[in-house]
Amino acid sequence: MAGLPGPASKPESKSEHTTIEQADTLAHFDKHPAYIQLLQQYPSLRSYLRTIYDATVDPQQGGLEERDSSADRRWEQRQHRGKWSQEKADKTALAMLQSAKARDGEEGNAITAFVSAVNEVISGQKV
Repeated sequence: MAGLPGPASKPESKSEHTTIEQADTLAHFDKHPAYIQLLQQYPSLRSYLRTIYDATVDPQQGGLEERDSSADRRWEQRQHRGKWSQEKADKTALAMLQSAKARDGEEGNAITAFVSAVNEVISGQKV
C-alpha cells in the first residue's frame, strides 16, 4: 500500500544527541589546547594514557603497530579471568584510570588534570 509510513523510528533523545555532540568534541581532543598544555606540563601523561588504552584492546587483534608487547603480557597475566571481552577490558581500563587518579605524585596529578580537562571540554566550559 502506497503512502503508508515505514517502520516508526525512535526519535533521538536529548541525552543521545548530547552524547553524539560530546563524542564529536572528543574526537579531536588530541589537538585541543588544554590537552597539548597537559602534555607539556606532564611529559609522562601520554604514556599513562597509552597504558590505560592498551587495556581496552583485544591482544589477539593485530594491526596496532604502535603497541608494545607489554599489553600482551598484561593480558596473558590476566588470562585466568576468562575469555577476553570488550566489556571486561573497558572495566579494567576504568579501574586503572581510577587507580591512577588516586595515586600521589605526577601520575595522579596528570590523570586528574586530564579527566578534569575532558569533563570541562564535554560540558562546554572553557578550560
